[in-house]
Amino acid sequence: WKTWSGQVYFEASSIDLAPWLAHFPVPNLRLQGTGWGRAWLDVQQGQWTGLTHDFEWHDAKMDGTLLGHEVHLPHFKQARARLTWQGGRNESWSLSHAHLTPAQGPAWPLTQAELQFKRASDGTIQGGMVRVDALDLQQAQQLLPWAPTPVSERWAQANPKGELRKIELSWSGDFEHMQIENWQMDVNQLSWQPWASN
Repeated sequence: WKTWSGQVYFEASSIDLAPWLAHFPVPNLRLQGTGWGRAWLDVQQGQWTGLTHDFEWHDAKMDGTLLGHEVHLPHFKQARARLTWQGGRNESWSLSHAHLTPAQGPAWPLTQAELQFKRASDGTIQGGMVRVDALDLQQAQQLLPWAPTPVSERWAQANPKGELRKIELSWSGDFEHMQIENWQMDVNQLSWQPWASN
């Protein structure tokens, strides 16, 4: 097995998400719910190098630790998408064909998102990039539990409204010492409350 290379295919029509997540390289996340899924796993010399995963989840909840930060995913009545992961020094995660319906409120207008990391030889993150095709700012408030506390506090105070499209942001450094290098987006009907002075 340590020298084997190839592709593994998995499919299940009915899944309990809690034990199923244990088979993937995200040991610190906890997932609840039911659904179905299929996955193509790429293996090189016994090491996982890539994953393509089509899924549909129902009554899904997720929390735990991701990249050293506590995360709490909003409760989704339904989540359907294709998740792609590519490992290596330039690690990437992408979400496509997404249809996300939270337990409360309308479906999210998100169809494509991508997250990339640049890693040093020891595995530490040195920078990265985020691309999102569209984001409704009011609905995005449900993602604030994923954000660092200063970001979520500022967001709640500003209470932004409107829609962002063709979002692209790149940074250098790890998450604790992040330096924004470039960002661009299209804005539609944007408004916010002024921040209170300290």
